[in-house]
Amino acid sequence: VMVVSLTGMTWQRCLIWKDSSTLFSDVVSKYPTASIAYNNLGTFYAEKGEIDKAIGYFREALLVNPELDLAQINIESAYKDRARMMSETMTEEESVQAKEKDIKEESMFLNMLGENQGKSGDIDDAITLFKKAVKLDPSNADVYNNLGFAYYRKGEVYLAEEYFNKALEIDPDHEKARRNLDFIKKLK
Repeated sequence: VMVVSLTGMTWQRCLIWKDSSTLFSDVVSKYPTASIAYNNLGTFYAEKGEIDKAIGYFREALLVNPELDLAQINIESAYKDRARMMSETMTEEESVQAKEKDIKEESMFLNMLGENQGKSGDIDDAITLFKKAVKLDPSNADVYNNLGFAYYRKGEVYLAEEYFNKALEIDPDHEKARRNLDFIKKLK
């Protein structure tokens, strides 16, 4: 009875594994925190040439586990593949604009990951993610503000002030950076 039962269960599981997409889709539906399954789905779609879909799954993997280096490597590779594919079909100006859009998009995503890490109390990882975001897009005032706030939470007030000022250099009307800087100045 046990052998027949286990054989039946094995057979049912084999039906799910038609390809990597069906297998890992089933895994993420049952275990939504399985970051490696999202990464594997991204890899499946990247190999099929569906780069935008792949990037979406790599992002999901990083949202679940920002420290999954494999997903970070894969998403960077996917962006490069997308840029290469676009450059083959676009004019040079369109290709440059698409690449700039990808860079801004990736910077905003890293900023969001940093915010999530900061909210969970992992300030050092948040700072690392914010610095990666700034390196990609040094014109993003929100990232500088978040970096300043992270340093404030870490107790490094002078660095916090420096980053709030940088955010205001980029966007003089940035309300959060202005409030944060005013608060820091009152502490001195």
